[in-house]
Amino acid sequence: MPITISGSTGIAGVDGSAGTPAVQGTDTNTGIFFPAADTIAFGEGGSEAMRIDSSGNVGIGTSSPLRVLHVVSNAAETQLLLRESDSSGPQLLMGADSAVSGSIINASSVSGSNNNLLLQTGGTERARIDSSGRLGIGTSSPDTNFIATVSSGSGAIKVLTSGTSDGIDMTCNTAGTAGQSVYVLPVRTAGSLRGGIQWNGTNLLYNTSSDYRLKTAVAPMQGALERISSLKPCTYIWIEQQLYGEGFIAHELAENIPGAVTGEKDAINKDGSINSQSVDYSKIVVHLVAAMQELKADFDAYKAAHP
Repeated sequence: MPITISGSTGIAGVDGSAGTPAVQGTDTNTGIFFPAADTIAFGEGGSEAMRIDSSGNVGIGTSSPLRVLHVVSNAAETQLLLRESDSSGPQLLMGADSAVSGSIINASSVSGSNNNLLLQTGGTERARIDSSGRLGIGTSSPDTNFIATVSSGSGAIKVLTSGTSDGIDMTCNTAGTAGQSVYVLPVRTAGSLRGGIQWNGTNLLYNTSSDYRLKTAVAPMQGALERISSLKPCTYIWIEQQLYGEGFIAHELAENIPGAVTGEKDAINKDGSINSQSVDYSKIVVHLVAAMQELKADFDAYKAAHP
């Protein structure tokens, strides 16, 4: 194939290959070649090392780049290195590492000591993972494993079921009028509020939904006094902490007030550890109120019969 050399065209009419690049120096198997239309490739030691394809994608270690920059390596660690200078300052490593079975982002100094990894938007730091592995959102000085700081007004961290609005919010709202109700930890299912921890401007409240519009077949509670009389309050020592305690044994309480107990008696986890039952003592209150009302009714009837 003829080669054209002119002042306006330069060198033209030859594509070359990885083994014999079209543009080369004294090293005849290293240089630039043109493997396809609108494609530039770089050969090194007789093999293709990098190319820019017709879409403008850059491939390093691959002849079929899928993104603007596509890097492939046969080494155990495939990493991109961004460094402030050759000898000092912070650096950022990004890539895949089979030694840790996954992808890595590693911010460090050249000497290898850990530094902070920052995320910014609009030129302002929004989040960081510090040198101790603590995550801070809205703060540059996280003092626990995770801390989120929001400006006065509102902010929330949500844990939701995929594709739904169901889950738990951790919400902060310090703006507004005095006494404003603020849900600190609301729980939602089917898009509706089910309860949570709430600050009303004066007190911290622990709420469960109880709106009449959510209920049907409402009737007075019966037999509360008998249930309360059958309960077995007791004292005990917690095995783990060796501390004194007062309350109920869960499975015994469930015999009379099952709504106050979760879990099953003698359940175990797959590893053989105890899958313990739990008690919500607030569920006993309604039975206590109903029992007191029954006692009052009996007392009022006794007084009426014995003036």
